[in-house]
Amino acid sequence: MTPSAAIARCPGFGDGPEDWLDECDDCQRRTAPPGGQTIAPPVIVALWCESYIPSDRIEDQQLRMLARFQGA
Repeated sequence: MTPSAAIARCPGFGDGPEDWLDECDDCQRRTAPPGGQTIAPPVIVALWCESYIPSDRIEDQQLRMLARFQGA
């Protein structure tokens, strides 16, 4: 499933594929078609990227964002 335009996109952490974190390879923020917003990758990543959306969890992320937007 492709993330909605409400989910910000990210170019990936580092200067390119050889520098990306393991999460960047399949993160929906990086691999999805361009959306409305973009975010900068985190400046420091301790153990994992907090913005990471695995390819099998995009629907859950969209539902959480929708609930937050609706004030639920």
